[in-house]
Amino acid sequence: MDVQSYIEKMKIIQSKLLDFIDEIQNVEENYENLIKVIQDQRILQDRSYTKALLLLISRVSNHHHRLPDFFNKIEKILIFMKDTIKQTFLNHEIFEIFKTQKRILLFFIEEKIIEINEEIANLMTKSRGNERYLYHIYFFKELKPFLSQTKIHNSRGKISQNSEELRNLGHNESEICEIIRKDSLVDFISHVKNTNLSLDSKVKVAFYETNKFLIKNNASLIEYAAFYGSIEIFNYLLNSKVVIRPIIYLFAIHGRNLELIHLLEENKIQTKNKSYDDCIKESIKCHHNEIANYFIGHLETEKDQ
Repeated sequence: MDVQSYIEKMKIIQSKLLDFIDEIQNVEENYENLIKVIQDQRILQDRSYTKALLLLISRVSNHHHRLPDFFNKIEKILIFMKDTIKQTFLNHEIFEIFKTQKRILLFFIEEKIIEINEEIANLMTKSRGNERYLYHIYFFKELKPFLSQTKIHNSRGKISQNSEELRNLGHNESEICEIIRKDSLVDFISHVKNTNLSLDSKVKVAFYETNKFLIKNNASLIEYAAFYGSIEIFNYLLNSKVVIRPIIYLFAIHGRNLELIHLLEENKIQTKNKSYDDCIKESIKCHHNEIANYFIGHLETEKDQ
């Protein structure tokens, strides 16, 4: 395989994929443009290119900012690829590509692209990843035949009555998180008062959360607000002088919100090691190129001074 040709092909695919996911106008046109590139470049006729595309979709799903129709668009692409995926990859290979993205694994199960058999059940429940991703709760219905009676008993008390809805939404199911996502300051202040919740509190572990960054990083309330661009609640917490860690820049990057980043800078909040390196790397990981360019501009300004 010619490396330069491979890179060029995947750059074109990446560009068209992001156009489709990000644009709220001309959605069908952008979808058709993406499919045309996949077909013209014969991506699905080559196993290595097909895997590269799936890995790209997995990484975008894990890190990119999610607009309301994000997963609908991802699923539309995967439906187009469905037959190729099933014919090209084994059950466990598909799982390995998407193991950090529970929402897509659920879609694969529903579309019968992945079968929950003993092998997959073991990969989910007997790996260290289960401690972080809580597969046994999220996929309780599918995994139940493979769980011990003790595990079933311990899990049942954690299963929400509306678990089907919650796992399709893929958000933290707690009331305070829902309030922050809606950026309802009145409800936020009322909830904090009624529950005597500290403004420096951390968000509780969520059984139905599907965002890899939020699963990996235990967010404080202000960090969660930064992640969702909840500007009213963010400003309220900022003015309340809550503890702010340098990692908050990464939460704001995931939220794709330059306004919040400007607020952090105006309030003299420092980045990690007073460097923009982590911010640039995280922006690139999220495919948020405009934010990466913003921080690169900071570096260039510092060099010129």
